[in-house]
Amino acid sequence: MELRFQDPIFRGQEFTLKFMRSGKIVAKLATENSHYTLHPGDSTGSLDIHKTNESLPPHDPAKYETLAVLPHRVLIEELTAIGYPMLADLCGLWRPLRLGWIIRRQLAIGPRVPTDADIQNLTAMKLREGPSNPNDPLARWMKPPEFYDEILDEPNTAYLLYDFRKRSPFPCGVVVTYAGPERRVRMLWAKTRDLNKWSRRWEPSFVAIWNLAQQNLHRPPLVP
Repeated sequence: MELRFQDPIFRGQEFTLKFMRSGKIVAKLATENSHYTLHPGDSTGSLDIHKTNESLPPHDPAKYETLAVLPHRVLIEELTAIGYPMLADLCGLWRPLRLGWIIRRQLAIGPRVPTDADIQNLTAMKLREGPSNPNDPLARWMKPPEFYDEILDEPNTAYLLYDFRKRSPFPCGVVVTYAGPERRVRMLWAKTRDLNKWSRRWEPSFVAIWNLAQQNLHRPPLVP
């Protein structure tokens, strides 16, 4: 299944992300004559990212440029080292939430975040310039609930949360539902501000992993 949708903020005509059966992920911006490939390296034992210049013939050595290479062993070691503290830090951001509190604070439950069931057969995504189309599959998947209590109909689902009092186009938080004791659906939420701070705290760790991948190619390190 190919998922297509438009975004009024996006600039670049069209961005395509393809998920190949081989495990490769290919990214392409319509305004460029190159595409980028993430190769999982099942046979080589190393994950690599390379750039392909579509304007050059296949036999030209300049057609392919390797941007990063990282052995699976090193990647697993690095992710294992940061995995537990990073997830523990993330879990500490979430707090219990009740419908009454949402209503009293004049908060609105916004779009639903697509679930694994929505995207399990996804083979490609196309993002295009233009006004949002309510008939796009993504818009239908992310349709907000009509009534507050509908959020409790489905566990293991996430929604964006907006503050009516601030009149901001950006969400103030994220709500997730889960099955509690006696199969009752309960809620947790985290502030967008705290989630952004969390991502900034751990960004240097992923930049360090990227730099390890580039060291194999003798490139200067990336500064976070």
